[in-house]
Amino acid sequence: MTKQSSTSPRNDPERRPTLFLDATNSSPELARVLVASGWSVEHHRVHFQDRPDIPDHEWIEIIAPRGWVIISCDKNMRSWRAELGKVRPVIERTRAKVFFLSSGGRTMEEYAHAIGLVGKDICRIVKQNARVHSFATIHTRGSRVGRITEMDRDPNESSQSRTRRKMQTKDDAA
Repeated sequence: MTKQSSTSPRNDPERRPTLFLDATNSSPELARVLVASGWSVEHHRVHFQDRPDIPDHEWIEIIAPRGWVIISCDKNMRSWRAELGKVRPVIERTRAKVFFLSSGGRTMEEYAHAIGLVGKDICRIVKQNARVHSFATIHTRGSRVGRITEMDRDPNESSQSRTRRKMQTKDDAA
């Protein structure tokens, strides 16, 4: 396991969470730019080199408890249907922080630039959601570059299903 970090005084790494680049973003070029900007970065391919196709629910179970922020393009992770329903419960249970890069054929430098623009927002969201999971999209194109959209709803779940699930959770807790 390797860890890359920068100790630039203007970018105190103690204040920033470690970014974990999942298999969809595990580019050395992206990591290089992020490290140069003061982020600490970990790579999916380094941690899971023996299992490059490890299911999301398995690696999230390992990564999230470390407090690392997951950077991904795989928005299917939000869904209760992903990997036969195994991903979302792991994200919720481990309180994972998942930030999705909006797609659109961007270069790694453009992705890194977008992450840099929302760095303070990433730190804020991680701090505010310390006890719960969180999902957010980092916008990488158009007039929304440099903005972040927090989300939580499963895009495939109806409002009736959400209400039913919330009621079931409350009943289970009682």
